[in-house]
Amino acid sequence: MHLAPAQARDNRFALATPPLLSAYRQRAELALQSGEPEQALVDARKALDLARTLQGGNARSALTGLAWLTLGRVLRDTGEAAGSRDAVSAAHTELLNTLGADHPDAQRAQRLLSEY
Repeated sequence: MHLAPAQARDNRFALATPPLLSAYRQRAELALQSGEPEQALVDARKALDLARTLQGGNARSALTGLAWLTLGRVLRDTGEAAGSRDAVSAAHTELLNTLGADHPDAQRAQRLLSEY
């Protein structure tokens, strides 16, 4: 089966996403939906810390961008607008530079950023 370049890139990215990082991000989203904002914040920060560790000396990281995006959404939904704006801005920069402007997550970050 032949994949378009963007689709192939997305598939490689999905395979390379560490399970623990994905679990922290997903758990943060679920905690937020379940009315547990404190737990959502803890998990979103754990995801960001792990992503930064995995990033190592690399200038940019899509994993870090996704973790910033999760943290930005949690902060937004808990009423911390300034922190949310900063996190979403960091997410947008990371995702734009790693996944490109056409990627759904980069577009999601752009939409959230435009709300501020």
